[in-house]
Amino acid sequence: MEFQGNKKGDIYLKSVLEWMSTLTKDDGPTPPKTTMLTGMVNGKPATMSFATLRQLAPFDSKADKFYNYVKENDLFLHQKNLASESVMHRELFMLEKGEVTMRRDHLKPLVRLLFSFVTTNVTPRTGDKSIPRLWEIPVLYVILTGEIKFSFRHLVLMNVWRCRNQKGKKLTPHVRLISAFLEKQQALLPKEKPYNRPHVVFRLREVCLHENHRYKQTKVWHKVEFSDKAKLKILQWGKEKPSQGEMDDLDSSDEELIRKKKDSCRTWWRGVECLSRRNGTV
Repeated sequence: MEFQGNKKGDIYLKSVLEWMSTLTKDDGPTPPKTTMLTGMVNGKPATMSFATLRQLAPFDSKADKFYNYVKENDLFLHQKNLASESVMHRELFMLEKGEVTMRRDHLKPLVRLLFSFVTTNVTPRTGDKSIPRLWEIPVLYVILTGEIKFSFRHLVLMNVWRCRNQKGKKLTPHVRLISAFLEKQQALLPKEKPYNRPHVVFRLREVCLHENHRYKQTKVWHKVEFSDKAKLKILQWGKEKPSQGEMDDLDSSDEELIRKKKDSCRTWWRGVECLSRRNGTV
C-alpha cells in the first residue's frame, strides 16, 4: 500500500518498453511461485519474479501458503471457477444478477470507489471505465470480502504477461513498479532521461474530484454523492460514531443538521417575537 516506486517520481519509460517488448516466461517447477518474466534492456537481462518483487516492497506480507494462487484462465476467462457468479453479483451490485447490466453505475457505492483503486493500482488499465471488465469482478470481490486471498505479486506477473501478449499491445501496466524494478536491477538504457511523475497518494477527495462525485468531509464522516444520487457515508479513521439518538453535533457541515438548526432558530425567534408583543416591547 505504501509503495511509491522511485522516490523522486522518475519513470524510465523507454527502458520499460524495451523490457516489455523482449519479455519471455519461464514457469519453473512450481508456478506461480517459481514463475519468472525475463526481458532485455540494452543487452542486459532483468528477471521479474516473486523474489525480485519482494525486494522492491513488502508485497504479500503473509506466508506463501496463506494465498490462493488462481489460474490465469480462471481470472481472465472463467471467473465462475473462482466464486459463484450470483454470490459475487450480490456482494458487488445493487441488484441481483439478471436484473442488472455490468455497468459501473450499478455497483454498490463503496464498490465504485474500490473500482477506481483497482483500475489504477491493482490491475491498471485504460479505455472505457463505465463498464467493469470480467476479471475485475473477482478482484473487487476479493478486496471487499476477503473470501479469496489473492497474491498481489501473482496479479502483477499475470497482468504484465497478459498485456505483453494482448493484440495491439495498447497498454503497459505497472509502469512505475517496472521502472523501479529495472532501476533496482541496474538494467536501464544508458543516458535515458526519465519522465518525472511524482507519486500521488490515493486520497478520497482527489478521487471524487477526478470522477465527478460530490465529496464532503465533516468532523466525523467522509460523505460521497454519486451522479445517480446514490450516497455513501464512511466514518473517518480514528473517529467514533455518535451514539444512537445523540445529535450529531460534530457533523457540523451536514446539510440535514444545518436545516434542523435553522428551523430551531426560526422557532426560537418566533417565540421571542410573540413574548415581546405580549409585553408590549415590539
